[in-house]
Amino acid sequence: MNRSNRQSSTPVIRKSVAIPFICVIALLTHGCADTEDDGGNSGVASVSSTRLANTIFNDLDMALQANDNISVVARVDHAMNAASVDLTLRPTKVIFFGNPRLGTPLMQNQQTTGIDLPQKFAVREQADGSAEVLWNSANYLQNRHGLTTVDEQLGMINTALQDLATSAAQNDDAKAVSATVAFGEGLVQRDSNQSFDDTVAALRGEINRNPNLTLVFELDHQANAASVGLELRPTTLFVFGNPAAGTPLMQSKQRTALDLPQKILVYQNADGVVRLAYNSPAYIAKRHNINGQQQRLEMINGALASLAAATTN
Repeated sequence: MNRSNRQSSTPVIRKSVAIPFICVIALLTHGCADTEDDGGNSGVASVSSTRLANTIFNDLDMALQANDNISVVARVDHAMNAASVDLTLRPTKVIFFGNPRLGTPLMQNQQTTGIDLPQKFAVREQADGSAEVLWNSANYLQNRHGLTTVDEQLGMINTALQDLATSAAQNDDAKAVSATVAFGEGLVQRDSNQSFDDTVAALRGEINRNPNLTLVFELDHQANAASVGLELRPTTLFVFGNPAAGTPLMQSKQRTALDLPQKILVYQNADGVVRLAYNSPAYIAKRHNINGQQQRLEMINGALASLAAATTN
């Protein structure tokens, strides 16, 4: 197992063999009209297809694996996870993948970008049986993290993602989308009283000890940067989930799959301060127009806050 990507063994989450990576970003496109409200200018890029969702996912998987510059990190089957807790969800899968040569410069520019890396495709079956491929648009990452001086990397990634998504969907009808997200929007941050290594170890322990959580993967962005001869301050991402908590959000708005499982980023900034960052559940609800889940969102928010407090004190 590569030291930069530690994963737990569980039949609930389908994962790849761990390999070094960082992120590949997304195309500024939005495909055919969807029957589900897309949240307006949420920065969610998409393309619809008449092909089966599972067929599209498998084609994306094979295309990513065939590209020597890209590493597949993990695969999550949200519908299978839902079934494991006796809930139902239309076919919905996410694949995480990346390229450290393109992703590292984004985190060198703004370290918090690591919470949205690696990039991923979510593929879902819609209510009418058609499929949709979803990903975060490049300007979503640029606006949310205040990225500058990385236009070349964004452009290269943009082109690559366009080819991957439209090829798998067999639909070239794409148009630009925008993201009105503000700098730092939706990010909850908390300083740690411990060293970087101790904070990472504490978070790992808290997740592994919690019977309601499954650690999907742990990613050392700094180690991945070093694997291609680049430097990055200590930056580690944890991706973990609880199907009983997350599935109802996707039942409300299936596109929420793009922001699940939950993530916590641990990083040490230029001043030596160690911080945790995670996505606010209220922000995820706003981004995807989730309705009728306020109590559940408050519960998830409380759980994340408790996890962060236990890790940093």
